Amino acid sequence: MKTTIENKEFSGERPLFGSKDVVLRGVTIHTGESALKECADVEAYNCRFEGRYPFWHNDNFIIDGCTLTVDCRAPLWYSRNMLASKTKPQATATILSAM
Repeated sequence: MKTTIENKEFSGERPLFGSKDVVLRGVTIHTGESALKECADVEAYNCRFEGRYPFWHNDNFIIDGCTLTVDCRAPLWYSRNMLASKTKPQATATILSAM
């Protein structure tokens, strides 16, 4: 069973590092790096990501209806099995690189 985190705010370095089997709803990740690094089976719905590198080295994750702000650099790297829909990257040079 997945743990649900709703309407919370996080900041700083790696606040959800290594999370597994988590559903994020209406969560805001403020400045900081690698909020969801080395995570698995994470779902993010209607969340806002402001910090750099929010999804690095993740497996099996869903991003739906989220906002990746202009400061959200290199949001999706070295990750596998991702589904993204209705997500708005605001940075003009946002690069999505998933393996």
